[in-house]
Amino acid sequence: MSQHEKNILQLAKIIKDKTPTVTLEYEEESLTVAVNRKLYVKRIKDKFLDGLIRYVEEPDYLIIIRWFYTQKLIDFTGADPLIPYNTDDNEGLYYELEKINVPVNEIKKISDNLHDMIKRFDKNFMNKNSEIKMFLKDGSYLFVRDNLKFYLKHETYEKLKTLYNGEPSKLNERIFKLWCRYEALAAPGYHAAIPTSMFELIRRELKVNHELFASPFNCTLENYTSAYPDTDVYFGSKGNFFREYPKLLAKGGSFEANPPFLEEHMTALSLIIEESLDKYTAVPLSFVVIYPAWEDAISHSMLKNSKFNIVPQKVLTFEALNHHYVKSSQYWNNTEIIRQSQSRSSIFILQNDLGKKEYPVTNNFIEKLIKSFN
Repeated sequence: MSQHEKNILQLAKIIKDKTPTVTLEYEEESLTVAVNRKLYVKRIKDKFLDGLIRYVEEPDYLIIIRWFYTQKLIDFTGADPLIPYNTDDNEGLYYELEKINVPVNEIKKISDNLHDMIKRFDKNFMNKNSEIKMFLKDGSYLFVRDNLKFYLKHETYEKLKTLYNGEPSKLNERIFKLWCRYEALAAPGYHAAIPTSMFELIRRELKVNHELFASPFNCTLENYTSAYPDTDVYFGSKGNFFREYPKLLAKGGSFEANPPFLEEHMTALSLIIEESLDKYTAVPLSFVVIYPAWEDAISHSMLKNSKFNIVPQKVLTFEALNHHYVKSSQYWNNTEIIRQSQSRSSIFILQNDLGKKEYPVTNNFIEKLIKSFN
């Protein structure tokens, strides 16, 4: 095992063990704070990429997106629901920047600069309370506040109205906050969903009753966990999976997991699935897990070699350009819904003994599953 893999595994164990023990409750924030944070995150991303131009002509913007996601997983300060205040070195950042020949001492400076910028974040630096205006245009709703605007498809707006459980007068404001939160770190694949036909198949035949990594925008079920409970709770979220998993999985059930394609997320999830299937033998447990086909990743090999893996060929692999996802940004942009996958994907199915009886997997089901993703 390489040092990089050892570091990933160590971080994943911290996420698995510590996250459920820490109480991170955030009061509902004002729209001004939500907007300020979104604008400040953009500023951090832009400055980070500007600093990399001396090393690479077109730096990959996903490096900074991944930094935010992974750094937040090990942030237990409770200072902010999106911005990470943990100042530990991010192993993934060092690993990625070293690959593009950034000297280690320079990576340290880049990392320190990121933390310095976060310390300077002022939630109220733009202290406005402007009104949100909403218009219906070409079948989509247009939300406008000052110089920020986004489109929301009519069917998505109606879905959010159905999920909504708060005061009717605050619906549009809370939808705008949702957009500010999710769009701030939007990236292809990080909030993409599996095709509707595929989800309907696993719900019908494997009785899938919970989505472990969903959002109010892309959830198919009303029973889901999501990244940002403080904004998502008004639209039915049951909390953050890494905080809720001990209580959630102890009850048993059939789960779908399509996490962000980040090694720390996936390795922590693989550890949790393996541990839960071994621990909760008195309830049926079943997991359908979608990962990128990174055969050398710990998360991938862990599920492939698991004693709970019930797929005859151990993993279903889908080639690049031969399968698709539902795009994350299609909910708030006038873009195509389907995103053809540019890389290979894997599907695993894992069950304990009671799960095999309660949610039987047949060869016919496997054939239909492959067809629904292609």
